[in-house]
Amino acid sequence: MAGDFFDAGKEEQKVAIEKAGQKILDARRKYPDATLADLYGDKMFAFTELQQAHIENDNLIKKAYGYPKNISDPEIVADLMKRYQELTEQEK
Repeated sequence: MAGDFFDAGKEEQKVAIEKAGQKILDARRKYPDATLADLYGDKMFAFTELQQAHIENDNLIKKAYGYPKNISDPEIVADLMKRYQELTEQEK
């Protein structure tokens, strides 16, 4: 689907993805009484900052892996799981 596995040599992309992930965690911490079901369920639209952090993260991941902008979430998950499986099989 995409090119080679994420090029770890692209330090700028790696740092940007780490920062985006941290923004997600920081946004979640602002709502200590909210459950994951609250944050990601029917009420998720109330947590705009969290949504924005996820959009930023998604876009960075798509760019890093060379995914087209219109790729679906299930396609991304399937591809990432395949890549992970290939990577762990190489380590055996």
